[in-house]
Amino acid sequence: MTEYVYVRPQPGGRVRMPDRNFMPMDAKGATVPRIDYYERLIITKDLEVCDPPAEEPEPVIEEASPVADSGPMPVEESQLTPRAPRSTKEK
Repeated sequence: MTEYVYVRPQPGGRVRMPDRNFMPMDAKGATVPRIDYYERLIITKDLEVCDPPAEEPEPVIEEASPVADSGPMPVEESQLTPRAPRSTKEK
């Protein structure tokens, strides 16, 4: 089973993550697997092992008050699309 560790790059450093399509690591850091690639970067001090940042609480979104149902909205005569009259065929 693979172990994981939280690391962040040195200030001004840029580390690519091969396990994430070689995207650069965010300055805040990331949780990465303990594979040789990251272990070498930790040994050379390009990455530092640190504690993950505290999770920020999600903002509380107030629910909108329900609107009283007042039935269908009124439609003005000018908003209606005229239809062609039906043809009446007698057989």
